Amino acid sequence: MILAARFAARVVDLEPGRKVSVDWGAPGVTSWELAESEGRTKLAFVQSGFDEQNPPYAAWAGNVSGLAELRRFHEVPAGQPIWLPEETATIVG
Repeated sequence: MILAARFAARVVDLEPGRKVSVDWGAPGVTSWELAESEGRTKLAFVQSGFDEQNPPYAAWAGNVSGLAELRRFHEVPAGQPIWLPEETATIVG
């Protein structure tokens, strides 16, 4: 018996170190592109190909929160991540 593999996403465009586009199926295509600008790096982030009558809000929220964390990582000196570490259980005994 042969089972067909199913993947959640497919890379549709890739230029290592510069750009990548991923087709997520119904949520559409997400593209990230880096470009140099006045000695700095710009990130262009585009989402396309989704059903305009049923936008993938959950996917967008995840992407935006990830971008916010990436920005904090690079711009806030000694900043704390927005994600809290998992609490470890303490056994009192």
